Amino acid sequence: MTVLLTALGVSPDAVLYSTVGMGTDLSQVPAAWGRRRVRPAESHQRFWENFSKRTGMFVGRVTYEGVTAYLDGYDHACGGVLLKGLEQWLADTYQAGENLIWSAQVVQVVFPEGRPAHPWSEDEHRQAVDRLFALLEGYFEHLAGRHCTMPETG
Repeated sequence: MTVLLTALGVSPDAVLYSTVGMGTDLSQVPAAWGRRRVRPAESHQRFWENFSKRTGMFVGRVTYEGVTAYLDGYDHACGGVLLKGLEQWLADTYQAGENLIWSAQVVQVVFPEGRPAHPWSEDEHRQAVDRLFALLEGYFEHLAGRHCTMPETG
C-alpha cells in the first residue's frame, strides 16, 4: 500500500485521517490531502482541435455513433455551450429536419438519399464523421462571425 500511496503522491497521513476520521469537519483536513497543482481547464477550442485531429484517442474505434455520443457527452458536461444553436443552424443552412436532434440532422445532410442500412460500412462511418467535422467547422466559423464557404452536401 505504501508503494501505491507514494506513486499517487499521497501521504500515509491522508489514509490514516480518512480511516480514523475526525467527523465531517473538513476545515481540519491534513496538509497531505492538499492536491498538487491542477492542470487548467481546457478551452473548448483546444478540445475541438485535439478531438478533430486525434478522434480515435478519445473514442477508440471511430464510428459516427461513437463520435456523436462523445460530443453529446462533452457538450452536456460543459453546460451545453459547445453545440448550442447547432440544430437551428443545420435546419436553416441545410434544410435539415428542424424537429430532429443534431446528429440525425447531420445524417440527413450527409446521406440526402436516406440513411444507410445498419450496420454501416467503414466507408459510411468515415464519410459521416468527415462530413460531421466539416459541418462543425462551418458552424464554429458561423459562430465566430466569419463568412466562410459552406461545405457542400453529399
